[in-house]
Amino acid sequence: MLASTWRGLVTRHRLPLESTMSAESKSAESSGRRPACTAESPGTAAVAIAARSKVLRFTLITLRGYGSVCLSEDTLRVQLVFAGCAACTGYGSCMSFASVPFSGFGWDRGGMDRRDQAWLESALSDSATRVVVVDRSSVLVEGHELAPLTVGDLPADDAVVAWPDAVWLGRVDGETWVAVPASAGVEAALRDGVAWADVRQVAAGMSAQDAALAATSVAITAWNAANVFCARCGQWMRPIDAGWVRVCNEGHEEFLRLDPAVIVRITDEADRVLVGHNAAWEPGRYSIFAGFVEPGESFEGAVRREMREEVGLDLTDITYMGSQPWPFPRSLMVGFTAKAASTAVVTQPDEIDEARWLSRDELRAAVADGSVRLPGPSSISYALLADWFGGALPVREAVGRA
Repeated sequence: MLASTWRGLVTRHRLPLESTMSAESKSAESSGRRPACTAESPGTAAVAIAARSKVLRFTLITLRGYGSVCLSEDTLRVQLVFAGCAACTGYGSCMSFASVPFSGFGWDRGGMDRRDQAWLESALSDSATRVVVVDRSSVLVEGHELAPLTVGDLPADDAVVAWPDAVWLGRVDGETWVAVPASAGVEAALRDGVAWADVRQVAAGMSAQDAALAATSVAITAWNAANVFCARCGQWMRPIDAGWVRVCNEGHEEFLRLDPAVIVRITDEADRVLVGHNAAWEPGRYSIFAGFVEPGESFEGAVRREMREEVGLDLTDITYMGSQPWPFPRSLMVGFTAKAASTAVVTQPDEIDEARWLSRDELRAAVADGSVRLPGPSSISYALLADWFGGALPVREAVGRA
């Protein structure tokens, strides 16, 4: 396993041993220095290798999309620390799955504190408490960030937001945050510059903090709204644990549950990528393949089963890359790459009605002529494709007169 640190966060990957040393890496190794991190040579790395309580001999190599890496000749256990630079932001050769929207920020959620309802009551009585206002999958924003609203900015009654349904999110840099569903009168109370934005559409342009808080707010408020009655006895349920648990009069508790789904980028021996069109999508929209994990099934088992069902392929080299919460309404996307044992695709017309093998040049051309539209940058599907492509995915230029 390879543990890579990016902006203080950790993701894990498996790496092949078949990589070769680049000329730049050889030069760097002989001189005892690392290649400079520039826009042309981003993502260079310092690596420490340890196994069986001793430092092992290693080879300096270059992996496409990951910069220079030290890999033990005796073991697959390595640690990679990205150096990064000002030119290495967003997706591109420096891309890490820690930078996928919703996945790149952690905060003090107060998991133990929120068991005491007084924490939420205290937050709602403090005029400085930050508020994320939610309406289904949208939140209030100002520019590219969450609207800087506090409890003191909103009326104390329920005309603008539904205070009884507030959920305590925790603390960020000393500030307390809550999520609150909007009420019918919210539109009239909005100041200039504050507007609704669907989290899926704006997450890629938000800070990691705001994207994560927005996603959590959308998920927890949607769960509370959908779980008003007990699934076991039918009685009304009230929120406890600051909005993170619901309980009925019989004492039956319900906790927020996730629907895990796997998503996989498949390549062939020529390093072409397979993209597909879902029968329910508008024409021209393509992505990689995903499916929900079934009971009693591992993630890897779900990858194998789903790809046999959707495109008729057997896979090898199934490799975990990273994950992304996808709170629409409550999924957790678990990303993999895999190699196809053959290129003979057999689709299921009622689900995947077309699948195409594309080289990087073919993908670029298909996007340019409008026959292929790719996932947006808020999704892990974009991240997996960008990792293969070697940089930001192509976007069709506007056509017609200015």
